[in-house]
Amino acid sequence: MKNLVQIFIITFTIIVQGQSSVDKWYFGNNAGLDFSTGSPIAITDSAMNSIEACASISDDSGNLLFYTNGVNVWNSNNNITPNGAGLLGNVSTSQMLIIQKPKTNNAYYIFYADAYGGPNGLRYSEMDMNLNNGNGDIINATKNTLLHLNAAEKMAAIVHCNGTDVWLATLNFSTNNFYIYLITDSGIQPPIISNSGNLDDSCCHNMKFSPNGSYLAYANNYNGNSEDSKLYNFNALTGLVTFNSNLPRNTDNLENNYGLSFSPDNTKLYISSPYNLSNEGVSNILYQYDLESSNIASTKTIIFQETFPNQGVNPTPFGSLQNGPDGKIYLARWSANIPVNSLGVINNPNTLGTSCNFQLDGISLGDKTSLLGLPNFNESYFNQSNSITCEELGIDENIKKHLKLYPNPVKTGLNIEFSNQERVTNIKLYSTLGKLVLDTSITNKKKIHIDISNLQEGIYYLKILNKNKSNTFKIVKQ
Repeated sequence: MKNLVQIFIITFTIIVQGQSSVDKWYFGNNAGLDFSTGSPIAITDSAMNSIEACASISDDSGNLLFYTNGVNVWNSNNNITPNGAGLLGNVSTSQMLIIQKPKTNNAYYIFYADAYGGPNGLRYSEMDMNLNNGNGDIINATKNTLLHLNAAEKMAAIVHCNGTDVWLATLNFSTNNFYIYLITDSGIQPPIISNSGNLDDSCCHNMKFSPNGSYLAYANNYNGNSEDSKLYNFNALTGLVTFNSNLPRNTDNLENNYGLSFSPDNTKLYISSPYNLSNEGVSNILYQYDLESSNIASTKTIIFQETFPNQGVNPTPFGSLQNGPDGKIYLARWSANIPVNSLGVINNPNTLGTSCNFQLDGISLGDKTSLLGLPNFNESYFNQSNSITCEELGIDENIKKHLKLYPNPVKTGLNIEFSNQERVTNIKLYSTLGKLVLDTSITNKKKIHIDISNLQEGIYYLKILNKNKSNTFKIVKQ
């Protein structure tokens, strides 16, 4: 009989700072949307032109602060700020982000990467809204600060379990490792690195968190390989990523996945596919997965499909998917050969199957076009449950019978005692900010003593890995 496993979950209520921060969207060929009245209205005075990379941010009242394509930064008057030119991003990078610095009102980080793992890597610049007579500008000392090289174009953000700090998820193009950065009021912390698996292509297209932070997924494009898109579990307490499921692509018809978005209630996942080749021509397809299923990969359902007969190149390929502040999901459509001045809209994204009510021409952009990109945001803004669910303890009952952990609370030294001699055990200790403060391995021992006298008082999480099993305990340091 399999060991009984008990999982204890803490739900942290998240007070997302200024949900109106996502009211103004700027993207594509001078396109935009204004959600401040509840229903989106086209913005047509944007000065930005970008194939993919785009981000915008507003204040707590929904007033535009600035927008960017990773190369230039425009203020609310549609002027490039004095120090806003010359960012080392690329308009062909699929994603970028603006993240408000925790516990501040006027400071923002702009994150951007070079296209296709290019030499400029992943960088950031800090925007201070007090500069330039209150119109904002980049702090010169931070401009184009390098985080890491070989950066993929994918990036996503979610609030930490403490409800204040923010996780930034990125991928290293050469190693296929996740680089997860924690952003606090003291700055950007060194990355937590998790292996993403054996991938042939981790460069391009979209990556997103579920709004409650429990999932992280990315879309894989066709590049002569057979790799699927991927779904991972995410621990918003520790920043660790673990594989969940493949999201299968149909490689027989050269299926290319580009955009993705989780539903606001965290139960559905949507993926856009701009290139599917068959004898009938080339197709756009919108897929849905049911995350409440015990076999998520098997729930792949076509929500919408349009086919262009006798075509080898898609004239209006689907692009990014993005949650909106109105509870709907929006789809970018590039006017490659056929004029398209609208976005697709999933009107009821929490609903299973075609009842989600997708509209191809869902919202007009006036005389503007979206190309492939839509603004990327911290997904916590769109979480309808207004909470981040974090795995605190996962304790195997068999381990509990054969393990003693004392004293707890602890002041100086923690004892871990096994009833049977353990061959190999790895022990990791994390702070509540997800920082790894201890990492050690022991062999052939029944009792381990860990000196934690140098640690600050507070709560820590002790992770014990042995025999391919992982168990986490809460430790109180006095």
